[in-house]
Parts: sequence; C-alpha cells; structure tokens
Amino acid sequence: MESCARSLAEAQQAAALDPNDAGNRRVLGILLGHGRRWAEADVEFDDALELDPNHADAWAMRADLATLGGQPAEGIELVRKALRLNPHPPGWYYWQLGQAQYAIRDYEAAVHTLHRPETYRTTSRRLLTASLAQLGRLDEAR
Repeated sequence: MESCARSLAEAQQAAALDPNDAGNRRVLGILLGHGRRWAEADVEFDDALELDPNHADAWAMRADLATLGGQPAEGIELVRKALRLNPHPPGWYYWQLGQAQYAIRDYEAAVHTLHRPETYRTTSRRLLTASLAQLGRLDEAR
C-alpha cells in the first residue's frame, strides 16, 4: 500500500509541476482509477484528452477504467476510438477490448478479439478461456 500511495503522490506532483502534460494527467488518472476514485480519474482523463485528443493510450486506458467501473459498453466505444487513432497498437489495446466484450457478455466477440496474435502469451488467455467456456466450447477452452 505504501508504494501505491507514493506512486499517487508522485503522479500528483508531476501533474502539478506541468498541468499541460497530457501524459502526466493520464498516469494520474490511471492511478486514481485503480484506487476506485472514479470521479477524480475521469477529471484527469478529461484534462489529458482535452490537452491531447489524439492520445490513443489515454483513450485505451480510459476504456479499461470504464469497464472496471461497470460501464463496459462505454469501454468498448473508447478502446475502438483508441484503435482508430493508433492502427498499429500494442497488444494490450485488444486485451482492453476483449475484457469489455466479456463484461457485456459478448463472448463470441471476446473470443474473436482475444484470438488475435497480439494477445498471445499474455494474461488475456485466461479471459479467452473463460469466454470459450461461456460458449460451451470446453474442448477449446482446455
């Protein structure tokens, strides 16, 4: 817990030192969101995306927090925007999309997303397995 508190304090200091740095605001939003401080995280993401509306990573991370905050349909919309902004994204964008698809119980879409080669050898395989099991495709899930 001490390291989380320190990380948050450091991110708050970075944002205070340069409030016009979208990256600082994004990192602060991530930390606040993972602390379940949803409203504060939203403010930081709003500020980051106002500063840099083409910050694909910020859109993708906001998608993660939307899904974790119980709004997976919004998460899908946000990560799709990130994918439009960055047509060659890191694999974790697809992990975010698959997670949101699973959360709204669109298991077919989650399987399709999580079968992408970009997600191979990541923790997304657990969610892929769960999606396959939800569809009754137990042999594939095994």
